[in-house]
Amino acid sequence: MGVRFNLQPLMSNSNLAMQAGEFAKNQGVFESYHEAVFKTFFTDCLDIGDIQVITKIISSLGLNPDDFEKAIMEKTYIPQLEQVKELAAKNMVTAAPTFLIEGGAKITGAQPLETFQEELEKVLKN
Repeated sequence: MGVRFNLQPLMSNSNLAMQAGEFAKNQGVFESYHEAVFKTFFTDCLDIGDIQVITKIISSLGLNPDDFEKAIMEKTYIPQLEQVKELAAKNMVTAAPTFLIEGGAKITGAQPLETFQEELEKVLKN
């Protein structure tokens, strides 16, 4: 992905960005959205909880901003996000990123590549 991290002066509420992610996923451009929102927050240090910031990202991906804003007003993606939240709680996920390895460990936070290799090797041995 290649995101440059700058000094982050604010803590955004990411709920709007997550709803936009669901919108982008339904439009088939989730990967592009994901890269854009990371750059917007971590490099450009903009508030991804601001509707104007997120709408600009949506527009830059060639998506219809009116359709997006309608989906937000109608809370279209809230049920999907609630399901994800319930699944996270069920799996005791309390931080991002968290990686669940089927048959293996739960890896939380930014970990070195060796941590993933070790856990995957354990799974393959079993």
